[in-house]
Amino acid sequence: MPTSSLAYALAWKKYLQSGEINCEVIKPPIAESWKRCHEASVNPLGGECQHILESRELSRAKEEQYELFHTAIPIIQYHYQFVKDTGVVFVLTDKLGYILAILGDEPVIQSAQKIHFMDGARWTENEVGTNAIGTSLQLQQPINVTAVEHYCQKHHHWTCSAAPIFNPQGMLMGIVDISGPSRTFHEQALGLATAIASAVTIQLILERKARELQLIDKRFALVFNHTSDGMIEVDAHGH
Repeated sequence: MPTSSLAYALAWKKYLQSGEINCEVIKPPIAESWKRCHEASVNPLGGECQHILESRELSRAKEEQYELFHTAIPIIQYHYQFVKDTGVVFVLTDKLGYILAILGDEPVIQSAQKIHFMDGARWTENEVGTNAIGTSLQLQQPINVTAVEHYCQKHHHWTCSAAPIFNPQGMLMGIVDISGPSRTFHEQALGLATAIASAVTIQLILERKARELQLIDKRFALVFNHTSDGMIEVDAHGH
C-alpha cells in the first residue's frame, strides 16, 4: 500500500478509536464531514444505503424534477461518450440526494449495486457517511472524496467527484457525480463534473429565458391586438 494511502488508513482508524483528526493528512472539509457523520451515528463499518425509493416513488421524484432531469441527462450522456469504457459511472441526484439516474460502464454499475449505489438511493452523509454527493450537497460546492476519505469502510475502494447544479435563481437543484474504483480513477474527474454541472446550469438559464421570451411575445401580441393602452409585464419574481 502506498505511503499516502497508509497514512489515510491510519488517520481514519485513529479517528474511529479516539475522535482525533490528523490535520496533516485529512483535509478540513473531510474532517468536518467525518465529525458530522459521527454526530449522526453513521456506522463507519457500513456504507450500504438503506433508504431507497420504490419504483413509483422514483418516477414521482423524476416528474417533480422534470426540468433538471430532462436538461441534465442529454449533457451527461454527451460527456460520457468521451470516457466510455474507462471504469466510471456518471450520476445525477436531486437536491435531497436521491439518485435519479446512473449512466456508465456495466461492470462498475454492478459493483456499485453491492453497496446500493443505484437509482432511488439517497446518497447523503446521514445515510452513507462522507461521500462526494452528500458532502457536495452539504457544502454546496464541488468536492472530491477519495478512497479512505470516505467515512464508511465499504466505500474505501471508491473515488467520487461531485459538483452542485443551481437553478437560474441560484438555488441548489441537484448534484452531478462521477464515481469509479479508486485504483483506476482519473484525477481530472472533479474538473469534468464541475464543467458538466456548470453546463447544466447555463442550459437551464437559456431554456428559462427562451420560455419567458415566448410568453412575453404571445402576451404582447394578444394585448396589442385588443387594446391601445400601455402595459407593464412582471415576471414571477416581481421583475
